[in-house]
Amino acid sequence: EYSTAEKLDFAKIFHYYRQIASYSPQIMKNYCLKPDFPSLRLLSRSSTKYLILLFSLISTPLMAIEVYDFETKEQETLYQDLAKELRCLVCQNQNLADSDAGLAKDLKDQVAEFVIAGQDAQSIKQYMVDRYGDFVTYDPPMNASTAFLWFSPLVVFLIGGIVLFINIRKKHHE
Repeated sequence: EYSTAEKLDFAKIFHYYRQIASYSPQIMKNYCLKPDFPSLRLLSRSSTKYLILLFSLISTPLMAIEVYDFETKEQETLYQDLAKELRCLVCQNQNLADSDAGLAKDLKDQVAEFVIAGQDAQSIKQYMVDRYGDFVTYDPPMNASTAFLWFSPLVVFLIGGIVLFINIRKKHHE
């Protein structure tokens, strides 16, 4: 019979969690059924599987949390707004806040450094545009290089209207 302290020895469970988390059957057999490790031996194999699943579900989101030491709530809000406004250069139509790409992580770190240094939103955006081009913003400015982006929908709409008008006129005259 084991004491309550042995049954609830969670420190040993967490210590061996890394070996068990890989979910290798051999590791499960070695660690869950060892006589010198009574805490896990008390668990059945199915209970151990559920315990591993629970730890995996809890630990995965914790690894994705970004921690930046902002001095004020305004800085944190500015960072979040910029991360939503700036586009990930790797992902298609995804902002920095939603992207998990390595480059997006680097850009988020850079934006956080600028915000912590006290720069305003406009200067941070301008730096990003100067370094990565107009693609980094969702709302590119109107200039010679982006004129096609701004006017192509209008041109396509006008061409479609002209073709439709000509076809209707031809059918009307027949």
